[in-house]
Amino acid sequence: MNALFPLYIKLLNKYKVSLYPDNKRAFLSVSVAGSLSIEASMVLPLFMFFMLVICSPLFIMNKELVLREKMLETSLKMSEFFYITENVSSMDFAKSHPDIYSAAVKGISVVYAYTNLPSDVSAKLSTVSADKKIIDLIADYKTDIHYPFSVPSLHFIQRCYVRGFCGAQIKKSDYENITVYVTKYGTAYHKDTNCSYLYGANRVETSISYDNLFADITYMNQSYAACNLCIPTTMDNINFVYLTIGAYSYHYSLSCPIFKRTIYAVRLADITGEYSPCILCY
Repeated sequence: MNALFPLYIKLLNKYKVSLYPDNKRAFLSVSVAGSLSIEASMVLPLFMFFMLVICSPLFIMNKELVLREKMLETSLKMSEFFYITENVSSMDFAKSHPDIYSAAVKGISVVYAYTNLPSDVSAKLSTVSADKKIIDLIADYKTDIHYPFSVPSLHFIQRCYVRGFCGAQIKKSDYENITVYVTKYGTAYHKDTNCSYLYGANRVETSISYDNLFADITYMNQSYAACNLCIPTTMDNINFVYLTIGAYSYHYSLSCPIFKRTIYAVRLADITGEYSPCILCY
């Protein structure tokens, strides 16, 4: 049979006989637009399921990390809150109603923990030591796994154990390179030479043209009176006057004594107890 096959092919070519109907080749499969092969229809669901299995632990870990940061932030805020309540406990009401005061403090802290944590997280297991020095914040929650088949929710418990805030202590070495500014008769020290308390009403706001001696000036709907310390004898060579902030007075010269104020730069470590931080720049 194999020996006759070449002869058979020669005869077909000689008489131009085609093995294909209408001289067209035949194929075992037909291509249709938009169709999937059997292999692709089987592999695609498996691939999607595999990716879902891989990504689900990542989603769980991300939620765990976000909640951990939130718990730490909440615990630190609660520790500062208890530190403040220690100072408030010396008030008359706290002394006369210790039970009410203790319940109020505990209630406020629990409410803060619930409002600051996600809504699906329970903090019922959290405790605070009697001396408010240890805060044990416990988060109890469940996480659903989004698989295409039924999988029970996973139960998680996270715990944040924080010591109560006891104040911040600044070392003496931290004061060495800090410079503050004081005035001769002031009672506060300032960290910025541009602090308005260093100058107050003695800072020049603006200058305007002027040619009438001793007359009041109206500027920005505010009346300004003449300064008694720098009154000139004549108006010669005086074309401008200077308005000050807040004092509502005008001056004929920048050499007016009211503009002069001595400011001393000292180390913070050398500040004595008679000085307090400026409420504006600190």
